[in-house]
Amino acid sequence: MAHKISVIVPVYSVEKYLPYCIESIYNQTINNFELVLVDDGSPDNSGNICDDYANIHDNTIVVHQDNQGLSAARNNGVKASSGEYVTFVDSDDVVSPDYLETLYSIITEYNADISVGLLVPFWGEGFAVSKLKRKHSINVYGTEQALEEMLYAQKYGVQGPCKLYKRCLVENEPFPLGKLHEDQAAMYKIVAKSNRLVYIDKPIYFYRQRRTSIVHTRITKEHLYGLDAVKEQMDFIKNNYPRIIDAAAVRFAIVICKWIPGLQKGTYEDKEMFEYLRAELMPYYSIIMNNKRVTRALKSRVFSIKMGFYPSKYVFMLIEKMRIRKSKARVYS
Repeated sequence: MAHKISVIVPVYSVEKYLPYCIESIYNQTINNFELVLVDDGSPDNSGNICDDYANIHDNTIVVHQDNQGLSAARNNGVKASSGEYVTFVDSDDVVSPDYLETLYSIITEYNADISVGLLVPFWGEGFAVSKLKRKHSINVYGTEQALEEMLYAQKYGVQGPCKLYKRCLVENEPFPLGKLHEDQAAMYKIVAKSNRLVYIDKPIYFYRQRRTSIVHTRITKEHLYGLDAVKEQMDFIKNNYPRIIDAAAVRFAIVICKWIPGLQKGTYEDKEMFEYLRAELMPYYSIIMNNKRVTRALKSRVFSIKMGFYPSKYVFMLIEKMRIRKSKARVYS
């Protein structure tokens, strides 16, 4: 049977969380999909877990490779897949039972190239269920507006997961190899290749927050590839979609603000990196502070960075506590 959807799951050293991820995918309300598990040279039992599931489920493929990183795992997963549509799920996250049905129904109904749902962070150890009970709205965007909404990141962001793509958009290795922040480098190019994107504000993807994940680790010069990527993105927007250049500046601020918590131990290296990032951000300070679309939380972060290392440390800690509280109010986990 030909599969309409391929679900690509890159796997690396996540034996504690992997079964929750896989089970949430098997528990879908539609069954015309294949699951491609890419074991990226995991040093723990993750690869064996993948094989155990594949031995039971006919719609599951396992790719074992030497450790090459997330981008290579995604790209190789696409090569091993056969679906008309492709979605990515990170191996420590979980999805709702109607994840695939929701994304597939709107991408076909609106003849879109990409469909996107609401990604919700959570702090639990197992599965997650949304507490939100409401009617869901749908927005359909052309290329430029889809890019603009992604840059502001108030509905959806640059994350590879929580999106369903026509296969042609993610073929030919769209994710850069051997780099952190691969989504930042790739997603604007993928969206720019699409003619229509449809978004539904329905919580269908649950993004597990872990202290050992990239977003919660200490920031070093290795991470600055993400800064290069966001600068390349700004150049691309300036040259091709100049009307939304302010949105690209906001995205630049979002990226820097995500890194600041990784500098809060206060070492000499942390403070040196902070000053470097502050200098990079300040040319866009007025654009961000005067932009009516920028959230109060982001403006507070940017203002605190301007004030210095210790003011930013206090403000970021306060906002993070509020974010966690909000997350727990939205998700059962």
